[in-house]
Amino acid sequence: MSIEQENLLDNIFDQASKCDRCGACLLVCPVLKVNGKEMCSPRGMINASIALKQQSVATKEAVGEVINYCLLCGACVDVCPSKVNIPEVLLKTREYLFNEQALRQPKVIDDHEQLNNAFENLCTLTAQRQNGQAKTIAYFFSYEARRTDINAAAKSVALLSTIADVELVNNDDAGFSAIALGDLAAA
Repeated sequence: MSIEQENLLDNIFDQASKCDRCGACLLVCPVLKVNGKEMCSPRGMINASIALKQQSVATKEAVGEVINYCLLCGACVDVCPSKVNIPEVLLKTREYLFNEQALRQPKVIDDHEQLNNAFENLCTLTAQRQNGQAKTIAYFFSYEARRTDINAAAKSVALLSTIADVELVNNDDAGFSAIALGDLAAA
């Protein structure tokens, strides 16, 4: 392991160790509300980040699986009495795992052109416009939106196209996908 990676791991451990495991974050975490798994809660993800330092406790891949649940919404930070910036800890953990090539990459949609054509076709389906005046709405889509729920994105475009012309804007360059994957250098 490189010196930079060791320093990053030490930084993660130092920040994560400030957590006193009180559980205040459990009350506000949207991920925990949906799946009910303690390991996917802020406290569970902090424990997983700490486990990286204690190499015999959990594999890097197991930690990566757990921390990928975090939405990075920050609700936990607002209620944390120890003021642990959990999203920051998890971003650093993702960066560490990305650098170690231990962070599971999401499934990638191979044919972006076909997907983009599908969006464009949806926009041309509806010719009727409200009050006979053509309006334009920008719909920002990215790799992340296409990866997570293409049907929701397609339905959004279909709905928007009933009231306006939809201009598709690809915001892949904003770096959000890279940040979510822990590749902070690419972001």
